[in-house]
Amino acid sequence: MPGSLLKRLLRHGLARPSGPRPARSGNRGGAERWLEQALELQASGRNEELAGLCRSLLERRPDDVEALQMLAAALCAGGRSLEAIAQLRRVTELAPHSGEARANLAGVLAAAGDADGALEAYRHAVRLRPGFAAAWNDQAALLRILGRYDEAEACCRQGLRAEARHAGLHHALSGALFEQGRVDEAIAAARASLALNPDAPAVHSDLVRMLNYADHPDPAAIFREHRAWGERHARALGEAASPHPNHPDPARRLRVGFVSPYFCKHAMTFFFESVVEHHDRDRMEIFLFADVAQPDEYSARLQRYGAIWRKTVGRSDEQLAAMVRADAIDILVDLSGHTPGNRLLAFARRPAPVQVTWNGYPNTTGMAAMDYRITDAYCDPPGTTEQLHSEKLARLPGIYMTWRPPADAPDPGPPPALESGRVTFGSFNSCFKVTPATVALWARILDAVPGSRLMLLTVSTSGAARRVRELFAARGIGPERLEILPRVTHEEFLAAHRRADIALDAFPYHGTTTTCFSLWMGLPVVALAGATHVSRVGVSMLTNLGLPQLVARDGDEYVAIARRLAADVPGLAALRAGLRERMLASPLTDGSSGARALESAFRQMWSAWCARRAGADSAGSGSAAGSRERVVASVYGPLVVPRDDVMIGASIAKDGGWERDEIELLRWFMTACYGSEREVEILDIGAYSGVYTVALARFPFPRVTVHAFEAQREIFEMLARTVALNGLDNVRCHHKAVSSESGRIIRFQPVDYGTPANFGSVEIEPARKPDFDGRRLERASEEVGTMRVDDLALGRVRLMKIDVEGMEHKVLAGAADTIRRCRPLIFLEHEKTDFDAVKSFLREANYRSYYAQRPNILCVPGEVSHIRIEGAVAVEY
Repeated sequence: MPGSLLKRLLRHGLARPSGPRPARSGNRGGAERWLEQALELQASGRNEELAGLCRSLLERRPDDVEALQMLAAALCAGGRSLEAIAQLRRVTELAPHSGEARANLAGVLAAAGDADGALEAYRHAVRLRPGFAAAWNDQAALLRILGRYDEAEACCRQGLRAEARHAGLHHALSGALFEQGRVDEAIAAARASLALNPDAPAVHSDLVRMLNYADHPDPAAIFREHRAWGERHARALGEAASPHPNHPDPARRLRVGFVSPYFCKHAMTFFFESVVEHHDRDRMEIFLFADVAQPDEYSARLQRYGAIWRKTVGRSDEQLAAMVRADAIDILVDLSGHTPGNRLLAFARRPAPVQVTWNGYPNTTGMAAMDYRITDAYCDPPGTTEQLHSEKLARLPGIYMTWRPPADAPDPGPPPALESGRVTFGSFNSCFKVTPATVALWARILDAVPGSRLMLLTVSTSGAARRVRELFAARGIGPERLEILPRVTHEEFLAAHRRADIALDAFPYHGTTTTCFSLWMGLPVVALAGATHVSRVGVSMLTNLGLPQLVARDGDEYVAIARRLAADVPGLAALRAGLRERMLASPLTDGSSGARALESAFRQMWSAWCARRAGADSAGSGSAAGSRERVVASVYGPLVVPRDDVMIGASIAKDGGWERDEIELLRWFMTACYGSEREVEILDIGAYSGVYTVALARFPFPRVTVHAFEAQREIFEMLARTVALNGLDNVRCHHKAVSSESGRIIRFQPVDYGTPANFGSVEIEPARKPDFDGRRLERASEEVGTMRVDDLALGRVRLMKIDVEGMEHKVLAGAADTIRRCRPLIFLEHEKTDFDAVKSFLREANYRSYYAQRPNILCVPGEVSHIRIEGAVAVEY
C-alpha cells in the first residue's frame, strides 16, 4: 500500500514522467517551472526541500491544489501522515467533486492506520467517479489486508466493469478469490492479469504459488510455469552478475545469510529459530536480511542467539543484493520461495557464491541462479522429483527442518469423544487447501463414521463458509455435521484443538505448521501421500515421528485409517497422552541435530564451490602449472599476485584495480599540497605485491622515488617482480618490517600460499583485531628484520602510506624525526593497531586527521591550511 500510495498522491497531473525530461525553454510559465522543480525534488527523495518549496508557494497561493498535494506527498514520504492528511482534507474542500482527491486522502488514512476512514473516503471517491478503476483497486487491496475478502471481490468486479483491462484489478481479484478457497477461479484471474502485464514478477509468483493448490495438479506443467518465471524475470539479471571474490577455503568459517520478511512471530520462525540458536559460532556466522517492519520478541530472540540483523525494509532487490555482497556472504538462503514478499529478484542478481532455497516454499524457484533446494528423502524420494527442479536437491538425513514447540500451548486434555460419545474430526488448514477432492474424501469419512462431526478452522469469510457447506451438501453431508470457524487468535487456535479427536490433513497441499500444532495438541494426523514435495510433507513428519501407519497411499486407505482411529477411542486417549513426549524424542523437534545437519549440507555446498573455483583459477591466464603466483592486468600496469589471493589479487583480476578511489584521493592531495615541488619521496609501508607502489611511482611529479617495504618474504619477491615487470627504476624495495626499533628479528609462523586466503591481512606480530583466516604452516618460523623510517634519513618524504596489520603505531614512533622534518601526508589503516597511540602521536605532531574510505584515515599537517575536506568526519583526538 505505501509504495503505490505515493504514486497515487501524484496522480492528479503530477505523475513522474516515464521518459526523458524535456529540455528547458525560456517561454514556459512559472507554474510549469515550479512543477518541474518539485518533481525533480520528489524523484531524488529530497522531501524536506520539496515540502519547503510547496510551503513557499502556498504562502502566496494558499489554495493551490497542486502544491497542497505535492506537500502531502512529501509529508507522507517523510512519515508525517497526520500532517499529510490535513493537507489532503484541505484539497477535498477546494475540490469537493474530485474523486482523485478523495482517493488520495483514503490512501494516506490507510497508511496512518485509519482503515474505517480510508474505506469511507474510497467509497466517496467511486461515488463521485464510478469508473475510477484505480480507486476500486486500492479499496480492494485494503479490504484484503483487513481479511474482508467477499467485499474485496465485489470491489474488483465493480472496477472491472469500468475498466476490463486493468491488470491490477485482475490481480487483486485473484487474491480475493484464493483466500476464499476458489483456487481455480483465482488461477484464471492471475493469468488474466499476467496476460495484460507479462512483466509483473509478483503476479507471476502468485500464479505459480497458487498452482500448487490446484485440485488435480500437473507437476510437469507446474514446473514449466516456474521455469517460465525464471526465464522471464530472473535470467538476464543473473547473466549480468559479477564474479565473487569470496575466499575459497573449504574449511574456514562461513558467512551465511538468510532472507525473509518473517523473522518475527510467524509459522516460518517455528522451523527456523533452532538453526540460529544451535549454530556453531566457530564455523558459521549468521546474517538475517530482514524485511520486518515491526520486529517483536521473536526478532529480538534471534539476535540474542548471535545473528547479525540487517534491516531491508524499503530496500529494492538491487540494494539488497548490494548489501549481501558488501557483507561478503558465502551462502545465501531464501526462506520464502514464491510466497508474497519474496526477494527472489535479489537472488537472481547472484550476490553470493552459493544460493539455496529452504523452508518457506514446497517447490522449485525455477531460477538458474538458485543452486540448491534443501529437502529430505521422504518429501523428495531420490530419483522421483529431480526433473521438476531447476536447483540441485540437497537431502538432509531424517527430516529437512525441525520444529520448535510453543511455550504457551495449553495441555491437550483428554479426547472429547470420551465424554461426548462421538468423534470430532478437525482440519486446521487455511480454506484454500480445502479443495473439492479433499471435501470428497472428508465426506466419505463422515459417512463411514456415524455421528461424527468435522470442525473446520480458518475459513476466511461468510462466502468461503457458504462454499464449503455447498461442497459438503453435494456429497450428502448436512450443515449440522459441520462446525466452521473463522480465523482466530493464536491462543484460540491452540484451544480449538482440545475440541477435536483426530486431525485430517489436506490434499494435495499438506499442512506443515498446522500438522505440528495438531500433533503437539495430541491429535493424530491422517495424511495422504502424493508424488511431489507439496503432498509429502506429512509423510516426512509422521515417519520421523514413528507414526508411518497414519500415512495413506490412496484415498481408500486414507478413509480406512481415519475410520480405524475413530473406532478406538481408548487408543486415541493413549496416543494423545503420549504424543508430546514422542515428539520431543523425535527428529521433528531435535533442533540441535537439525542445525548440525544443515551446517553439514552448507559445508558440502561450499566445498563444491571452492573446488569449482580452484579449477577455474588454475585455468586462468597468467598462471603456470604448479606456480603459486600469477600476473594480472591492472589500470596501473601488470602486477604479480598470489594465485590464491581471494582479496587484493581477486579484485584486481575482476576490476583492474584495488582501492582505486583511495589512490586517486592521494594523487589529488599530493598535487594540491606539493604540486610545485620537483622532487618527492613516497613511502609504501606494507606494499604487498605492489598495487599502490606502481600507482605511486607514476604520480605526476618531475621526479618521484618510492620506497616499498614488505615483510612477507614470498610476497616481497612478487613485489620485486612487479617492479621489474613495470620497468620502475624509481622504486626501492625493502624486505623489512618497519617498526619503532631497528635490528630486531621478528619470527612468525609462515603462511601456506597454496591455500586460498587474503594474504594482505597476514599479521607478523599480535594485533588488536587479527583477521587473517588463512592457513599457516607447521614448519619452523619465518624471519624478518626490523628497521625504522628514520634510519633512511630521507629529506623529501611527502607521503607515507602505512598498512602493516597492527604495527602502524610502531611505524609512526620509528618515523618521528622524518615526520617532524618533512611534514608528509600520512595515509594509514587503523583497525588492527593501537588507535589511541596513533591519535596521541598525531595530536602531538600537529596533524588534522579525517576518516577516509574504511578502514583508513588521512592525516594532513596542521599548517596546511589551504586544503579543506568538506563533509569529511574528523578524527577526534
